[in-house]
Amino acid sequence: MTGDDLWTENEWLTFSSDWDLGDVWDAPCLYPLLTERKYRLFAVACCRRIWGYIPHEGARRIVDELERFADDQQRTWTDWKKVCDSCEWPDGASRTEELALSAVVTCQLDEGERLATRTSGYCRSVVGADAPPEQRDEREKAELRAQCNLVRDLFGNPFRPVARVPEWYTSTVVALAAQMYETRDFGAMPILADALQDAGCDNADVLDHCRGPGPHVYGCWVVDLVLGKT
Repeated sequence: MTGDDLWTENEWLTFSSDWDLGDVWDAPCLYPLLTERKYRLFAVACCRRIWGYIPHEGARRIVDELERFADDQQRTWTDWKKVCDSCEWPDGASRTEELALSAVVTCQLDEGERLATRTSGYCRSVVGADAPPEQRDEREKAELRAQCNLVRDLFGNPFRPVARVPEWYTSTVVALAAQMYETRDFGAMPILADALQDAGCDNADVLDHCRGPGPHVYGCWVVDLVLGKT
């Protein structure tokens, strides 16, 4: 399958390890939602899934900085490159650690689609390299399935775009969303659903996503909707 074939809502809701993420970015249904910020936050979410494999704090700081850079319009690419260039490769790193560092260093790419595709690929390789040879393929496929779920959390359902309804965004709703955004703790998503419903939100996609099992990551489409981010 290719991105040009991804036309139906069912395919969007179910695409998984039989897809190449590079093709997903080419899906016409996704075009209106793609931004450099979303690409970068997808790369961050992938790196956070391999957090324990990243061998030192300096490399983890690069991931944290990419997350901040995605939202900070005052930071320049030169500022970001300075952080990336400070990343050191430790002597005697294992194959898994080398792949994890490659995922982090790939975050330097200045074009969102390449950044997202390559970083996610390295992250899958990290998971595979940590498995016995006979399990590597399945472990990488499982990681790809998890990454596909991250895409859905970040972009929602492009076949059912949700308009911003000002009445929904009470002080309680905005405060809940802002707190989760600031702390990166999305445990209050079900509470956000209740607050939205109390404010008159009857959109099943919004409410079901908040009450669903996740994943919910920085850049989650519902939280972004509340906060007016794209």
